[in-house]
Amino acid sequence: HAFGYGSGVFAQPLASSSWDETNELDDGRRVSGSASSVATRGGSTTMVDYVFAVSSPVQWHAENMRCNPSHYAPHVRLLGPNAVVAIADRVGVGVHFNTFVPWIGCRDTDTYAGLGPGRATHWKYGVVGLDTLTTDLTDWVSLFLAGRMQKPVVTIAENPSVVNAVGANLRAALARALLTLPEQFSDDELRQQLCGLSYHGDARVWLGAEDLHKVRRIAFGSKQGIDALYRDATRALGATPVGLTRSAEVKESGLRRGIETPAGRPGSFAGNARFASALSGTDGLGTVGDGIGESWGQDKGYLARKTLCEMLPPSVLRALSSSQSGTSVAQNAKNVALLNPNTLSSSLNAHLRKTIARSSASQLLAGAVSTAPSLGFKYACAKFAKSAASRFRRF
Repeated sequence: HAFGYGSGVFAQPLASSSWDETNELDDGRRVSGSASSVATRGGSTTMVDYVFAVSSPVQWHAENMRCNPSHYAPHVRLLGPNAVVAIADRVGVGVHFNTFVPWIGCRDTDTYAGLGPGRATHWKYGVVGLDTLTTDLTDWVSLFLAGRMQKPVVTIAENPSVVNAVGANLRAALARALLTLPEQFSDDELRQQLCGLSYHGDARVWLGAEDLHKVRRIAFGSKQGIDALYRDATRALGATPVGLTRSAEVKESGLRRGIETPAGRPGSFAGNARFASALSGTDGLGTVGDGIGESWGQDKGYLARKTLCEMLPPSVLRALSSSQSGTSVAQNAKNVALLNPNTLSSSLNAHLRKTIARSSASQLLAGAVSTAPSLGFKYACAKFAKSAASRFRRF
């Protein structure tokens, strides 16, 4: 399984000198979001990010070291592929990254899906075991890769087990967002909750190595991609006690009138989506035309919370439930749903923040151990420079 992600693949406002969210890949590959291109990278250089999930990381690294030894730090080459995987698994979260790999002798037309080089001069790729990726997607062990896949990605190669796990990850992310959001919320608030989860507690944020406006830029720059990514998950909630209802405010002759969207049954998301699409002239969820503002309403009662809790990963439910070990997932979901909505939201976010803080710090340490000092310093400087620039501009 392989995918590309990040600002080198998807357009983000202010990430480059020009921005265009209309560029879509339409050649049979699964795309979620507006893919970046030469035009969207404008006058600034970009590093394109990939993740490759493989059945045997040791075997993969052994072959890659033979074919591309320059991708690895000198001390890592001496230690060999077993050491690479050991560092990734025991120090980090199971992923080894080779960074600042130069594009050599390529044109845009030579590269897959037009992801590089364009204005990108380098690329970065992470290698992880299929089992590690699948476990993170379904149980949020580290949320390191699961968090990245809660935002738009370009899938280059698919593995059936990962595809199924991706669906579970997206449903869980949506459930967490709805449990955190109030009874009424806007499209933008929902998108920012979905995009921002993986940055809560991230060590890079605490160290000041992340763009202050990153979540807002992703949510705004990938609106269509986010809506497409969560379309199935949101429609599946239509016939549940969550009771999602959508209302639109339409400007007519200078007046605004509220319209509650009809549905197949009260709270049916599928009906609301069709109505929103008819109003806006689009086929996306939450993507509306000029003059229409969208807001959501949801039931915050016990049955709604129980339905959403059942969508959360088992490890999260175990952490939040006061039940003894060995309790079923269904029973844990019931126990967690009994919590006061505010207590549930704060406890859930605190647990996820702790998980992300631990995994992001571990991965930073693993990167420092396995990367050449000069490249590590260069990468850190680039991150701090981007963060500093974000402090002197408004979104």
